[in-house]
Amino acid sequence: TYGQRDSEPCLTFFELTTLMGALIFRDAGVDVVVWEVGLGGRLDAVNAIEPALTVITSIDLDHQQYLGDTIREIAAEKAGLRRPGIPLLLEAQRHPEVYDVFDFEEVQRLPERRTLGESTDLAGALSQFRHERLAVALAAAREFLGDSWSSASAQFFAANSGKRYRWPGRMELRRVDFERRSATFLLDAAHNPAGAHKLADILGAFPPDAIVIGAMADKDLSGLFERLADIDAPVYLAEIDSGRAASAAALRAALPSSVRVVGEGDASSMFNLASHVLGYVAVFGSIYLLGEWFVWAGLDADDLGTWA
Repeated sequence: TYGQRDSEPCLTFFELTTLMGALIFRDAGVDVVVWEVGLGGRLDAVNAIEPALTVITSIDLDHQQYLGDTIREIAAEKAGLRRPGIPLLLEAQRHPEVYDVFDFEEVQRLPERRTLGESTDLAGALSQFRHERLAVALAAAREFLGDSWSSASAQFFAANSGKRYRWPGRMELRRVDFERRSATFLLDAAHNPAGAHKLADILGAFPPDAIVIGAMADKDLSGLFERLADIDAPVYLAEIDSGRAASAAALRAALPSSVRVVGEGDASSMFNLASHVLGYVAVFGSIYLLGEWFVWAGLDADDLGTWA
């Protein structure tokens, strides 16, 4: 029985839902399942499943209390997903020491893609970011399909995946309409320094008119928000409705001294205040913060579909 200490075995929530998923997929007779590893790799519940292909994206510092304090230690945990003889695709890495860990014969390194500089507007920059992610998916599809891959497959992938898929809360622009006005928000799920730096590249090129931040207290808050020093925009500090959330005082203490804090309080209040600015508002720091934004904006599950 889940949650009882004397049960055999005592499954965690993630282990239980992973098992549930495996049973559902088996009973439904699905052809292909894409599993996202929850945390790390070596000891993650998903690693109990034997893959036909493994894809590892960019590795950076996150969850250090579980995975280690260095890039090399974290990469070693990720490398625990490896299976001898099973193809492993490795996205281009910003930390070269990752390649020292992933020196297996079956590793295929994906080429680096840098296209942000070609964008002339915010929507174009976000589109190029999505195509960077699609490039990884495309490489995985080609490797998995092997001889079944064809030019027709590529055309279908480009025509459908590139235009019809959505990634709610990841470099996503959404407009909220009020009775007499509207507001535009750029939502991003960045909750570690690596993700925040990627977002900061876009915010630096296309500055927002306000920023709402919030985060969990166990995150690297200073690393998460350090690039805000380069962006001249007022900042609202949102206290997420969670026992794990960082307080407004903790958020303020983590910010560079040059950042202009203009408000603090519960997330809904901060969204309301920021929604009155002209231009667009960036929201980032935690997936939980985005969850509160979706509720504030009146969205439901149907509005968060990932395929149009």
